[in-house]
Amino acid sequence: MGCVEKVESALETERKPLIKGGLNVDLLKEALTSLHEQARQTNEQQEQLKRMLKTTTNAHVVLLRRLYTMASSILDMMIGAVQKGSVAAKNLQRIRSRIKRPNGVEAPTVEPLPQATD
Repeated sequence: MGCVEKVESALETERKPLIKGGLNVDLLKEALTSLHEQARQTNEQQEQLKRMLKTTTNAHVVLLRRLYTMASSILDMMIGAVQKGSVAAKNLQRIRSRIKRPNGVEAPTVEPLPQATD
């Protein structure tokens, strides 16, 4: 909007020749200033909404991770409650294999067993 400010300034600095050329400088300046203010206000509103959206998105991602962790833990408890090798447990384990991990939650790293030294 720097260009607009330069035009507003030029309306003042070149007032006399512009009036002599038939322009209504006050009317033009008033119209330009009014529209400029409206644009500034809507820009501020847009920036505020962007900040709010970013905050809401971050909160949503955190809640999704917590939700995944809770659902995963409950599924583990359910599998344990119906005996790990049972038919019911196998059905529950199918749910686990279909669950997509949310972004940022990684599968646990399996460390190899240490080698025995003689």
